[in-house]
This record gives sequence, C-alpha cells and structure tokens, in this order.
Amino acid sequence: MEWIKVELCDEMTKIQSILEDYLYSKIQRLQKIGILSYKKVNNVSKTELLGARELISKRFRKNRGVMFGAIHNQSLAVYAFHCLETLETQGVNQLQDYLERMAEDKKKAKSRKAFLHDDRIQEALELSKQFSKISHPKLNHIREIIIGEVKQNPECRIIVFTQLRDTIPTIINEMKKGDIEFRRF
Repeated sequence: MEWIKVELCDEMTKIQSILEDYLYSKIQRLQKIGILSYKKVNNVSKTELLGARELISKRFRKNRGVMFGAIHNQSLAVYAFHCLETLETQGVNQLQDYLERMAEDKKKAKSRKAFLHDDRIQEALELSKQFSKISHPKLNHIREIIIGEVKQNPECRIIVFTQLRDTIPTIINEMKKGDIEFRRF
C-alpha cells in the first residue's frame, strides 16, 4: 500500500482555517480548566477529545456549573472536529450536507444550536455553498490511478472504499469523467 498526500485547494484551505480556529478555541477553553492541557491544541486527537467527556464528568461532579460548561465546549469541539475531518477527507459538498442536516434536525441539543449559530460556522457553511462545485483534489488522483491500472490491464477489477456514503455519488461522477465503467454495490 502506498500513501499519496494530496494538498487541499485554496478554497478548501480557507474553510479549513475557519473550522480549525473554532476547534482550537474550544480546546483552549477546556485546557483552561485542566482538560487536555498536556497537549498543544493542534495535536489533540478525536479519541482524546471524545474521552475528555468522561474525565470532565468525574473531575467536576461536585461543581455542576463547571461540568456542564466543559461538556458543552467538549461537544462543540467534537462537532468542529467532525466538520474538519469531513472537509479534509470527503470534500466541500459533504461538509455542506453535514451542516445542513444538522440544521434541519428538529430536536437540536443546546450545544448543536450554539454550534450552528456561531459566526465562524455560518461562514464555513456559506463558503461551502459558494464552493460547492469544487471536488476534492483526491478524486483526480483516484481517477488517474484507476485509468493507469485499466490501461495496464483492461480486464482488471478495482474496488474503491469510502468512509462516508455521501461520497459515493461524487466518486461515481468523477469516474464517469474518465469513461470508466463504475458500479456501486
């Protein structure tokens, strides 16, 4: 297996910066009360962020005000982390879809409402709508790799895996540009 690093385009990097700013601000709030303070804000993993909830509940059980504030910031950070991960691994359209589904959810938690009403998240959503025609740069690489493999062996079969179902139609459309027979299963 070979890893190929693909750089995000400028438009995606702009959204990425906004989401990172939001995420880091929430992690910094957690660090001020001693949660995840052993790490730089840009090195906190999703697993550590998710695990922080249990630590918050244990540490601040007797101080419910601090506990609820910390849980709120941890939830906001998890939302932001997922948005970043979606943008970086799947693309602008998938980020837009995720944020719009979040907004349409009738039973929004307080943290979800706060997340969606933040100016930075609103800006990220607006930019994702503005840049919706931009496909993830990795799709061009996938298409080029598949075309190269098919040229070498026209009878070959290739399976492309994706982390999110929302990405499948995008991959199919990209493969059609290369006149590649492609089926979802």
